[in-house]
Amino acid sequence: MAQTVAAPPPPPPPPIGTLHRAVATANGYDANAWWIETAHDLVLIDALMLRSDARALVAALRTTGKPLRAVFITHGHADHFGGLSTVRAAYPGVPIVATRATSNGMRVVHEQGMASNGWLRALGTEYDSTLLVPDRIVNSGDTLRMAGLTFIVRDYGPLEAQNNSVIAVPELNAVFTGDATVHGASFYVGTENAQHALTALPRVLADHPGKMTAYAGHYGPRPLDRTVADNLDQVRRLHATVALVGSDPANRAPNGDLTPPAKRQLLLLTALQTAERGDYGVGAVGMARFELPATIAAFIADSTRRTPPQTLAVRDAMRPLLFLAGHYDIGDITVGLGGLYLDATVETSRYRYQLTFSYDHVQRRYRVVSRDQISGLLDVFVGALEADGSLVLSNVEPGTHYLDAAGAKVFNRMRFTPKQEGCWMWVVETGRGSGEWTQPLEQQMCRRPLS
Repeated sequence: MAQTVAAPPPPPPPPIGTLHRAVATANGYDANAWWIETAHDLVLIDALMLRSDARALVAALRTTGKPLRAVFITHGHADHFGGLSTVRAAYPGVPIVATRATSNGMRVVHEQGMASNGWLRALGTEYDSTLLVPDRIVNSGDTLRMAGLTFIVRDYGPLEAQNNSVIAVPELNAVFTGDATVHGASFYVGTENAQHALTALPRVLADHPGKMTAYAGHYGPRPLDRTVADNLDQVRRLHATVALVGSDPANRAPNGDLTPPAKRQLLLLTALQTAERGDYGVGAVGMARFELPATIAAFIADSTRRTPPQTLAVRDAMRPLLFLAGHYDIGDITVGLGGLYLDATVETSRYRYQLTFSYDHVQRRYRVVSRDQISGLLDVFVGALEADGSLVLSNVEPGTHYLDAAGAKVFNRMRFTPKQEGCWMWVVETGRGSGEWTQPLEQQMCRRPLS
């Protein structure tokens, strides 16, 4: 009797659309232009800035042999719209789509950049001096059908730019966020309203539920929920650092602004936060210079709001510990949310620890909680500042000792002592709880240089 052989399963259907990415050169700030290829058409999101980069983008589009149906512009920064004339020359009549707020922002940036001392003028022939403005103006919330796909355009106001539009393509689970989000780099709060990101970013996430991927204007793609969470954390820590320094009356000038020494300290602390991320080619210090003006302005504008006295007490206590903040060969120490604690990670060939430095304003003493990320064990230290500025703590009172080979209790005392600028000494001693400490282990910590 002949056996019936099951037919092989049908091949999976071809993708509705394929995403491609063109990345600008370093002089174009490594900006992205994303383009979608469907069975018969192309749609472009942003157009880069330099003529040479835009020509490379056009060459890639032309290899498909398919028509370009539209160009969407996410926001009015030249590294995303400067290449429009080159694209339009290659695809005459292609509609350029943007909201009115984004189109207006393009004009402002172009005119400022092309002024007699403007930064765009310095690019010479690499930047097209004639602005090509969008010719299809849409409203925030509008839905368009192009190339067999759905495009939903939403405005989120002043984030990195004067206005930031986000374009969702539900069929691809894709959200083209422009510079409203970023993955792997510092989130730039812009120049207009440094607080706005704290409300706008949650709206971006709420408006695009499900497993959506953010395709940003710089660097690579990442799940939208993780991207928003990271960007919000960056913004909160930036505001926390400014609040920690700015809440000291000694750091305020008579006109309410921060003093020059306070701003210099903030420049360092902010650069430390940006140092391990992409920086658009401007370096960690350059990125900090971008971030601080609007953030300081937001803090000063918000200074009239009453801060709880316990918050002020904790910030006062944490401020002397800022000598610890930095990036080091064996770990990082950064300002925590609200400026109420310091976070630290330490990794050696044998150990990997997560530490939190905090202050108990009721008991008026410092705490350091250390968690071994290999064993999961917790260690708690309490102590105080000494006259020379050293933070000295032990785990005797908390009782988080360990046992030696004979089963006897062993305690530790830690001392953090500031030295020359950017360096401090970390000393760990052992004892039996009697008040005598021996066998000190010393580690000098010096911040890694910033770019």
